[in-house]
Amino acid sequence: MTAKAGSVGTGVQLSLVPVRLAQGWTAQVLVKTDGIAEGPDIPSVLPTADQWKLLLDSLIAEPSAMDAYEVLKYSATAEIVRVRFAWEARDCSDSSGSDAGLRQSVDAVCKRSRVVGFRQRASVMWRQSRARVSLNRTVTLLQAGISTALPLALLERRAPSPEAWFITAFVPGLVDLDHIALALLPGMEAQNVRRAKDALIEATAGLFQKMEQHKLHHRDMKASNILISGWDDPKEPVRARVIDLEGLRRRRAWTRRKRWQPLYRLAASLLGYDSVTRSDHARLLIAYLKQCGLSIDSWKQQYRLLSGRAADYTRRAKRRKSHKLDGYTDDT
Repeated sequence: MTAKAGSVGTGVQLSLVPVRLAQGWTAQVLVKTDGIAEGPDIPSVLPTADQWKLLLDSLIAEPSAMDAYEVLKYSATAEIVRVRFAWEARDCSDSSGSDAGLRQSVDAVCKRSRVVGFRQRASVMWRQSRARVSLNRTVTLLQAGISTALPLALLERRAPSPEAWFITAFVPGLVDLDHIALALLPGMEAQNVRRAKDALIEATAGLFQKMEQHKLHHRDMKASNILISGWDDPKEPVRARVIDLEGLRRRRAWTRRKRWQPLYRLAASLLGYDSVTRSDHARLLIAYLKQCGLSIDSWKQQYRLLSGRAADYTRRAKRRKSHKLDGYTDDT
């Protein structure tokens, strides 16, 4: 059976089909997409369900034997690797009836999660895996028209110990907003800085506006959780993407504080950066107000309020976690 995730607003559809794998694993694999804009991370051809089975069985058996294998992160409970899935796709233009195919491939990021310890295994046995939650939230973002990595496959098994893989297409050229502000903007030629900043501001405001429109809230919208593509290339569209999907929630109740929290949380994470001025923060606020269709007449008053909240946020964060701000979250 094909499971489709769609949205009236964006027309995005992802066709995911179930596949049984070796060693007790089950999977949902992507075989077709509709309504997603072309990009360097969107494969023009996807494997069939049978081809996915062969590829994923190989991944399970020996990840390090996969093409272009690279370890990005490793711990006792989590592993993130980059691999290249390659397969033969039938050439539809070939009318000879030959079985010869064209070699196709897609670069992917594979996130493996494990549960260690009896109590932890018991607590997650009847809950959705982190990987499945990530898949659901990724689909939610795509439906909202928010850029994020294309989900390719979800792998799960319950025994002998709960494990899961969440596999997404690799997105080239991504850099987080924190690194841009800290290291890249200061090294740019002065005549290019304003153009780059304006593009970053519009993309970030657009991200916040879409999340507000679709009632999505991220509890920790700091600069390091916002990934940017195309920011330094005037020929490419600048896109902002949110990561750390565990912090993403559907907003159950609307409050003014929830609306403004992403803006002051981002500002708090960039305080003290010479490359980010008060004018830049004000421009982001005005761009957000405009994209939300709100009046900008009182932007100065709103700016003072948000500046105070950002400074207060920073003080409270330092008291809670004195060695660094990163990782502190505020759901109040």
